[in-house]
Amino acid sequence: MAILRIWLAAALAVAIRAAAGADVAVMEGDTAAEMYVNGVYTRVDNALPILPMNNIRVQLASGHTVKVYKTTASLQPGDVIGVKVTSMRPEVQPITDPLGELTNYSGYSGLIGALSDGTMTSEAWKCTQDHVEPEAPDEAYIPWHSKFFKGDDWPQAVLQPADCCPWRDPKKAWVHLNAQWISAPWYGNYTNNRLFYCRYKIPEDGP
Repeated sequence: MAILRIWLAAALAVAIRAAAGADVAVMEGDTAAEMYVNGVYTRVDNALPILPMNNIRVQLASGHTVKVYKTTASLQPGDVIGVKVTSMRPEVQPITDPLGELTNYSGYSGLIGALSDGTMTSEAWKCTQDHVEPEAPDEAYIPWHSKFFKGDDWPQAVLQPADCCPWRDPKKAWVHLNAQWISAPWYGNYTNNRLFYCRYKIPEDGP
């Protein structure tokens, strides 16, 4: 298990080094995330090879909760990263500790990610659970993940406490990165919505 933890942390550190002409992202949604760049859906790349520090060529298992994405071009200032997060987690998540004590936690949905250009999830992102997609085709509608969508009124992302969700990151995949678990603000409920949207605009002076 210790070797697996070392490998996964090393693999993530190397995965975010971009291939030429593109950027690589590692991202995890609790429990699922869709990534867009300037309105274009970015597929999970299960075949992307990762070279850990032990020089053994492996690739991130397709069934792992951490997903690897590769953009079609390098990110530039003004580009927009959009992520849709959905969760199948129950609103109350029971966890039994090694001593057999049962604790009920809020089953928060969340997002964490890091890109090879240095962008990482933080309170600088904007996230909302109030966005509503049109029910019928609308030629005047600008998609929420587009560069041209006016998302200035979206609230800042909420940082989730490191100890909020003990089921996350059992292999310590994120421990050596500065990315943080984020979500949209929520109001008065025991937990947050099972669906929220996040946007991040690459600043002129870089991430």
